[in-house]
Amino acid sequence: MLKKLVICAALAGAPQLASAQSVQDQIVAQLRDQGFTEITLQRTWLGRVRVVARRDDLSRELVFNPQTGEILRDYWREDDDDNGLRLFNPGGSGNSGSGSDDDDDDDDDDDDDDDDDDDDDDDDDDDDDDDDDDDDDDDD
Repeated sequence: MLKKLVICAALAGAPQLASAQSVQDQIVAQLRDQGFTEITLQRTWLGRVRVVARRDDLSRELVFNPQTGEILRDYWREDDDDNGLRLFNPGGSGNSGSGSDDDDDDDDDDDDDDDDDDDDDDDDDDDDDDDDDDDDDDDD
């Protein structure tokens, strides 16, 4: 009687096992649904599966553990056309705050002149401090 029950339970679960897809099949099906046409599968040294998929504007790399289905890496990279429009001018025109413009040299020279003036002010401050010290001595 127990033997018949075990056999019936096994047969009842058999259609579900036959229709179940592996993790790898599910991932490949999802990538195809997302428009990826060139899909390659490789086994890594650690027993993981590496999937590289490409479509017109995007490359994607997935690494997953086939035993658990855990996705360990999902890396996307847009494939840029070098012939497309650029959002910036590589020639560097405009004031970006970097580079070797003549203005930078002039600013440095101006800063040096200001430093000389500051030194003179410091000497005056020292004289004032001496006067203050004399006043303090008188108070004692």
